[in-house]
Amino acid sequence: MALSTEQVINPIWQQLPKPERVRLSRSFSPFGNLPPRIMYLDIFLVRADDAQGRPRLFNYFSGKPRSGWQAFLLPFRHRGTGEREAERHSASEIDIAAFLGIDRRGVHVAALGDQFVVSVKPDPGYSELVAYIFEFCTVRLDDPPTWMSTVECGMQLDQSVRRFRWIHPEEMERDQRSALVDGDVIRGVHYFFSTTLPTVPASVPTGFLRPEP
Repeated sequence: MALSTEQVINPIWQQLPKPERVRLSRSFSPFGNLPPRIMYLDIFLVRADDAQGRPRLFNYFSGKPRSGWQAFLLPFRHRGTGEREAERHSASEIDIAAFLGIDRRGVHVAALGDQFVVSVKPDPGYSELVAYIFEFCTVRLDDPPTWMSTVECGMQLDQSVRRFRWIHPEEMERDQRSALVDGDVIRGVHYFFSTTLPTVPASVPTGFLRPEP
C-alpha cells in the first residue's frame, strides 16, 4: 500500500491466512480475467472531544448480513466518476445528512489536505479483491442530533438499529476485526493525522459528547 508517495507494508495482508492470500492474488491478478475493482472513497473524520479533552472519531458498524464487514468503520462515500470539487462535497453532505437523519443544510464537508492512501485488499462482503484510493475529509455538524452525544449510540430504523461508536484514534487498531478489514485506513489516519488529531477540526460543539457513566 502507499501513504501518498511512501510505500509501506499493508497491515491487512499480514493478518490473512496464506491460503487466502494465494487465492486472492491468483483469482484477481491485474493480468488475469478478474482484475481488482478500483474504488475512490472519501473517508469522513467526524471528531468530538470527550470530557477529558481527548479526541474521538465517529464510527459506524457495518453489519449487513451478507455484504457487511462486521466491524466498526469510519464513515465514507464512494465518489462518482468525474466529480468536481464542489459536486464532491455537496454529494457528501447530502449522503451524511441522510445517514444521520438530519437537515442537509447543517452539514459541511471539506477536503482535509491532499494526503491519500492507495491499498489493495479483499472485500469481505463479496470475497473479491479491490484497489482502493482513500482521501480524507473533515465534517462539521451545526446541530448534531442528541442521540449522537453518547459514546455508544444508535439510530432506530424500521426493523433494526444502526449502531455507532465514538472511538479514540489510538484504540481503533485494538479491535481485531476492524484492524483486519480496515487496518490500511487506520494506518493512514495515524500516519497523516496522529492519534491526537491536531489538524482535524471538531465536528460538533464543545461539550456535546457526554461523559461515559
